[in-house]
Amino acid sequence: FYKLAMMYADEGMYENAIKALDALERIDGKTEDITLQKFRIYCLMNNKEEAINVLHELIAEYPEELRLKVFLGDNHMAFGDTAIAYSIYQDVLQTDPDNAYAQLSVAEYYRATGNDTLFTHSMENLLMNRKFTGEERAAALVRYVSYKERQDTANYNIKFFERLMQLPYEQALTSEIYANYLTSKGVGEDSVAPVLQRLLQ
Repeated sequence: FYKLAMMYADEGMYENAIKALDALERIDGKTEDITLQKFRIYCLMNNKEEAINVLHELIAEYPEELRLKVFLGDNHMAFGDTAIAYSIYQDVLQTDPDNAYAQLSVAEYYRATGNDTLFTHSMENLLMNRKFTGEERAAALVRYVSYKERQDTANYNIKFFERLMQLPYEQALTSEIYANYLTSKGVGEDSVAPVLQRLLQ
């Protein structure tokens, strides 16, 4: 049924794809993979209401999966329901105040609604969150620095990088991004070298 559903979806036969996924769900039960495929197809159909409904059904099945709630909030944001999205993010953060995904989404909410002060505050807190690591942290840091750069706040960026360098975690990742940033600004090697040296520590 899954392959059949994907074949229908690829051919633009969305109603048939949903029926095939419904049949699969009756056999295997509600799973994240099936539900997200249904969500994707409803989005292709421009059926916002059903797309959101299937996410609610999935969350009801897995209420402890906070990332699914954040995903729901992100899609409310994408659909322009900013107030609903913010309420969902706050609900997640009440349960898990250090939830990095919700923190990032709240920051993006502030940026999208034009509140730069709260956006900056939220991003600083997020990028200092020990639980926010790896490639997602790196991507968020690069985007944030680029955003600040467009606001002609290069001095802020350098000061913020120095604050991050004081953290006892993620130093190699921060050092690499910081060194690349300094190089892109045409800063001399005598300033870049100490940052690169921290990669070896």
